[in-house]
Amino acid sequence: MGTFDEYEDLVMGLSVTIGFMVAYVPQQWEFYHQKSTEGLSSWMLAFGFVNYMLKLLVVVIDDFHVYTHCHEHRGWLCFSDLQPTIQNAICCFLGPPSWYLWFFYYENKRIKVIEDAAEKNKEKRHLTNVKRCWVMLQLMLGGCCVATFYTITTQKHKHHITRIFGGVSVATNFIMWAPQLRKTWKNKSGGTLSLIMLSVGCIGDVIW
Repeated sequence: MGTFDEYEDLVMGLSVTIGFMVAYVPQQWEFYHQKSTEGLSSWMLAFGFVNYMLKLLVVVIDDFHVYTHCHEHRGWLCFSDLQPTIQNAICCFLGPPSWYLWFFYYENKRIKVIEDAAEKNKEKRHLTNVKRCWVMLQLMLGGCCVATFYTITTQKHKHHITRIFGGVSVATNFIMWAPQLRKTWKNKSGGTLSLIMLSVGCIGDVIW
């Protein structure tokens, strides 16, 4: 049996986790419903990918001991200790990193129906550049995962690696929405961006 405070932490953690899921579902639905990613900035996707993935790796490094020992003392109450990892994983699977899949799928379909040859070639070049950026991000993520595995298994340079990952994550978090704001202002429209997702996200950040 846990204490009242432990159950309180569990309930609060579950509530926040559900909130994270609810915040991103409207955006996933918006992409599916409109069959488009119009208005989505590729730079925002890149910065968002780096931000969310590095944030998850920092949490994994810091909380790895919880994964391996918590169940021995707290049982199912360990779920509350795993909340930071679960929440950041949800952000990766439902947030900007997963939006790339929608972007590539619908951009390919959109380019196919463009009739003007010059415009079609321009859009193809842009999509090719985005794909190259995506490959570079995957390579970067692979290197970061190797560094994370090294840190977890050896417990060496943990402080330095988490500071580097955390610093880059904070920096990209600060600037990730700037390209999106610029594109929205230029197009005079938010395109397929979900107002519900943005509103819930803002409220969540303020509460957090």
